[in-house]
Formats: sequence, structure tokens, C-alpha cells
Amino acid sequence: MKRLIIISIVTILCNYTKAQYRHINWCFADSIGLNFSTTPPAIFECSLTSYNNSSSISVSCISDETGNLLFYTNGNKVWNKEHNLMQNGSGLFGIWSSDYPYIYPLIIPKPHDENIYFLFHGSEPVYYSLIDISYNDGLGKVIDKNKLLETPWPNNSTHKLNAVKHGNGRDWWIIFPSIYYDWADDSYGLPTLFYILLITPEGIIQMPTIEGEIFNEDDNRYDDGQSKFSPDGSMLGLTCGKKVWLYHFDRCSGVLNYYYTIDSIWTGNPNDYVSGFEFSPDGYKLYITKIGGYNGVSRLYQYDLNADDIKTSQVIIHQNNSDYSYQQLQLAPNGKIYATMPPDNSITYDSGVPQTMSISIIHNPNEPGLTCNYEHLGQYIGGKKVEYGLPNMPNYNLGVLPKSACDTLSTSINNIQEDGTFHIYPNPAFQYISIQSNIEVNEKLKVEIYNMQGISVYSSDYQINNSVDISKLNSGVYVVRLLEDNKNIFTENLLILN
Repeated sequence: MKRLIIISIVTILCNYTKAQYRHINWCFADSIGLNFSTTPPAIFECSLTSYNNSSSISVSCISDETGNLLFYTNGNKVWNKEHNLMQNGSGLFGIWSSDYPYIYPLIIPKPHDENIYFLFHGSEPVYYSLIDISYNDGLGKVIDKNKLLETPWPNNSTHKLNAVKHGNGRDWWIIFPSIYYDWADDSYGLPTLFYILLITPEGIIQMPTIEGEIFNEDDNRYDDGQSKFSPDGSMLGLTCGKKVWLYHFDRCSGVLNYYYTIDSIWTGNPNDYVSGFEFSPDGYKLYITKIGGYNGVSRLYQYDLNADDIKTSQVIIHQNNSDYSYQQLQLAPNGKIYATMPPDNSITYDSGVPQTMSISIIHNPNEPGLTCNYEHLGQYIGGKKVEYGLPNMPNYNLGVLPKSACDTLSTSINNIQEDGTFHIYPNPAFQYISIQSNIEVNEKLKVEIYNMQGISVYSSDYQINNSVDISKLNSGVYVVRLLEDNKNIFTENLLILN
């Protein structure tokens, strides 16, 4: 049995990704803008508009790598950096056709294209639009709008769109949790389904569906709340009615594996459910909010993911017995976690309950219990009304997964061609690959493919730019070597999606 001895030439720089500031500007709620390049964050005004105390749930925004605001959206309209409607930026499809689509839009830069952005929106079904920021002197244009994702998805998406960088530090995994409703039996009681897309320079690749935990109708409010990846991308958590589910996530393969359920939060109020969800920057603490629901008690909890039993590590960081309820949580560029607390959803504007004009802060979220330094309504937002939502923003700064099987972009194995002379196309691949080169090479070449156990699964003479049939290889990550006169001249990892 032939085994490959992997010699990594990557230094500590392989875990370093160029500092990016794509998440440094937040636009949310009633025309609120926060810029996190200063301490405290600077306040500015954007064009998002509130319509009632349930609006502005669905927001997302993005800046360029140097921190200049590019555009933002509520899932129905897109505004440019000058806070004007982007060209062709209205009429995005959502669950409703109004200015209040009850979804969480998601903005993903297209790999290897500094101008193109994917904007995912809608939930029943899911759509995406393409934005080219090079139009109109950098103000951008929606160049392709309301493209339906042709998938066999049920009509009960939970609106919790989220994303994480692939282990190669370039591509993106997009996750859509969904609850299937059995119309014939008028019941749920079926597995949660995770629909997964892979975004590469070649476009969108649909991955196999993954079944999650069974959703029970008693949980209710499955569509509310948040889903989040841990900062390192190794764990996915999502709220589901009265529970929180945690899954391990493989950034190389896109596979989810169930890990744990937190079901100790619900206290018997049928209108109560879990809403906000966020990981600490170090990934070891978990913060969850409970809304209280119709004059109940709204709470902010912390859990220790290193505890022998996570549920027993529960600490109530703050509870609110007034007419206000905790909603969404979001980790900010300054390492703090912010929380919204609008009036409870049972309260209308004419009830005399004033809107909150500040959001709360967890200043040291890595610290245990009350030492996390919670400050209630500590961030004033300029006299604007706080709503439920904070920007839905993935970790744009997540880099490669060092020394992993899928680190195809920064890790090489005895790779003496570090100038881009060779490359595999396509990668990820389905039926065939080709090793391409921009220089003339010896025709006496050999190509070898190894699985991640170091076992040779393919070996043949090879001529540069010719096709290699990989149709008989299972989906997974492989190592491809090119040899000249039995000397290795090129190595690259390959993701096969058969």
C-alpha cells in the first residue's frame, strides 16, 4: 500500500488572512448606522425605514476590504454607499412583496471577483440577485435580479440564511435550514433539512441535503430567531422555537453532525421562545436570548461550551420584567456582542410604551458569567427607534483551515511551482479534471491521486491539459500530484463532488 508523506511548507502565515473590514459598517433598524472604526462606534444615518414595531428584522450590509461602505439591503431594496436606491435595486422577491420581507438577506462576495456580490433573499422559495459594484462610478447596479434557486426545497424555510468560508479560505458554504410541513397530516414531526450551497469562482454548486434533528410542533415559532457559525466556522447553532440546536461543521466537506440540544430555557409560557443567538469571539461561550412573550420575563443567558454538561453551565446575565423583550444578538468588529431590546411584540405604539433608543452591550463576551461585563442599553443610537434585527453578517475575515485536507490555496506538498504555473480545473470537480499549465513541460509526466488516508486511488501517464476521468471516485477531498521523471513538480488538493 503506497502512502503519501505530506510535508507542509506553510509557515504560521497560512493561518493569517489579510485584515478585512467588510463588517465595519452596520445599517439597521430605523435608519441607524454604526461605524466600528472608532471607540465608541460613530453614528451615521442610513436609508432603512421602520414601518411598525416588527420591521427591520431583515437587514444585511457590506463594506469593502478597507472599510468603505458599499451597500445594504432589507431583502426587498438595495441602497448604495450614498444611501440612495441602487440602480435596479427595488422589487427583490421575499416572503412578502412589501418593504418588510420577513427574511434574513445575506451578502457574499464572489470568489476571485472584486466587483460581483451574491445577494440571497426570499425564503419561500429562495432567490438570489447579482450586484456589480463597478457600475455608476462605484455606486453599483443589480445586474441580475430574482434568480430562483432551482432546488427541491419545501416551502417552510426558517429564514435563517447564513454562511461560512470554505476551508480553502476562498469559497463559501451557504446554509438554509428548513422545516418541512406535512400538509396532508397538518403536522411537522419530520427532520429539519439543511440545504447547502457552495459558492466558487465558477458559480453556485448545490450540495446534498443533510437531515437534522426532528422538529416537534410543540416547539412552535420555528421560523423566528437566528442561526450562527462559531468564529472559526467549526460549529453551527440555530434557534428552533423553544430549543437551540448545535452541530459540528466540517469546512472542507460541508457536512453537519448533530452535537447538542439546549432545551432548558423555555419556562412554560406558550408564547415564549428563543430569539437571539451568538458565539463569543473565542468560540467557547454561547449567548442566547429569550423574548419573554406577552408580559413574560425576557432574559439573556450565557452557556459554557467547554462544560461537561452545557445546560448546567447556564448563567442568567440579565433579565427584564418590563414591557421590552430581548431579540437579536450580533458579534461586532470590536469583539463585543450587541443586543436589541424593542417593546414586546404584544405592545403597539399607541400603548404608551416608548421605543428604546439604545442597544445593550456585552463588553467581554469571552469571560465567564457576570464577568462578561454586560451593560444594559449602553450604546445610544442617535435618537432612532431600535427594532428586532441587527445585520446578518458572516465572518468575512475567516481564512484557510491550516494543515487541513482542503487547504488547496495556501498549502502545498513539496510544491516547487509556487508561481501559478500549474493549476487543476475545475476544482471542485465532478466527472473530469485537467491539470493546466502556461509553460511547456516534458511530455513524460505522470498523475497520481491519493485519498486522505494516503492511499493511491489513481495513477497514470499524463499529458498536460488532457482530461483525467474521476467519475469513479467518491465525493471527498483528494491530493493530486504531477510527476516529471518520477520527481514531484506539482501538488494540489482536489474536492470531488460526484
